[in-house]
Amino acid sequence: MQTRPHPDIPVTSEAELTERWRNLLHLDGPPSCRRLFLAWLRADGTMVHLLIPVDDLPLEPDRLAIGNLVELHTIVAESEDVDPTDLHLAMCLDDLFQGSVVVGDQ
Repeated sequence: MQTRPHPDIPVTSEAELTERWRNLLHLDGPPSCRRLFLAWLRADGTMVHLLIPVDDLPLEPDRLAIGNLVELHTIVAESEDVDPTDLHLAMCLDDLFQGSVVVGDQ
């Protein structure tokens, strides 16, 4: 049985981030729906203990959704007692049509 990665183990490269997503979400099989996952990395590479799935994702982002994402990032940074620029948002798009795509450090 595979254990989930501990969030206090730093992610220091794109390859490690991809592997972290794979282990967190068990992305070995084909996606069953279109879903975006959000996670945050501290400056030292450790992950905030928060993983948010976003379902019913449109094919094209809209301004409201992007604004909400920025606001959510600010709230998470405040909860971590850091400036929003010191916290990195990592995203993984699990897409029914294209497979899993990792987008990091946004």
